[in-house]
Amino acid sequence: MKPIITSPRAEVQILEIELWWLANREKNPDFFKDELENALDVIAQLPDAGESYLHHGIPGVRRRLLGTGHHVYYVNEPQQISILAVWGAPREHGPDLGNEPL
Repeated sequence: MKPIITSPRAEVQILEIELWWLANREKNPDFFKDELENALDVIAQLPDAGESYLHHGIPGVRRRLLGTGHHVYYVNEPQQISILAVWGAPREHGPDLGNEPL
């Protein structure tokens, strides 16, 4: 299995979502964290299983939907899997992924 590297942008997004979930979902405060961990396990084992996501600056972007309504955006690179963003699926636009993978 390849290592998973998370971009600083994605780290901030994950922290913000996790804090919101902890503050607002008292019946299941760990649901986002658990869903993200499960998705990262699947991505690590089957990196091409995610849905293709067209991005003009970065080829090969894929995304995986979490049960919380967030997508994990990532690229399966030769030496690693790069997590570029974690973004709410119902938003009107996609996340800023930058111009190149990590």
